[in-house]
Amino acid sequence: MTIATSAAACVSAGEHTVDEVAELTGTTVRTIRWYQSEGLLPPPRRAGRTARYGDDHVARLEVIRDLQAHGLTLTAVRRLIDRAPEGAA
Repeated sequence: MTIATSAAACVSAGEHTVDEVAELTGTTVRTIRWYQSEGLLPPPRRAGRTARYGDDHVARLEVIRDLQAHGLTLTAVRRLIDRAPEGAA
């Protein structure tokens, strides 16, 4: 399996590297890691030394971005996320 084939398999399986998630969501890697440290984004799955992010991470980042675009602060976003039903983006 080549690197390109391996990367394609991860994308089709809904798993992404932090760089891929940043590109998909228009967010910086630094911001993604900060959101994790602040509890806005759950930690990724680990595959050895590599962090793997799922489609749920991408959806959560899009929700955060949309809520901020509507004028909510990160504190307000965190409150909404904390109150969301289990499994909701």
